[in-house]
Amino acid sequence: MFILPTADAQIVLYAKQWLRASDAQLGLLYASDGIGVVVFSLLTNRLRKRLSFGVVALGSMMVLGLSPRSWHALTGIHLPS
Repeated sequence: MFILPTADAQIVLYAKQWLRASDAQLGLLYASDGIGVVVFSLLTNRLRKRLSFGVVALGSMMVLGLSPRSWHALTGIHLPS
C-alpha cells in the first residue's frame, strides 16, 4: 500500500531520465495501464465460465508480472550508471 506511490514516482523518473520518454509517451504508458484494466475486467466473466478461480487468479498475477511497471525494474538493473 505504501510502496505504490513511490513506484509511480520512480517510473516517471526512470522513463524521463533513462529512456528519454516524452510527456506523450509517458501518458501512453499510464493510458495503457487503464486500458488493460478495462479490457481484462470485460473478459473476466468469460474467463471465469471456462476456467476455475485459481487458474484465473494465477493467470492474472502472471500478466501483472509482465506489465510495463514490472519490466522497468528488470531493465533498470542492466543500465549503466
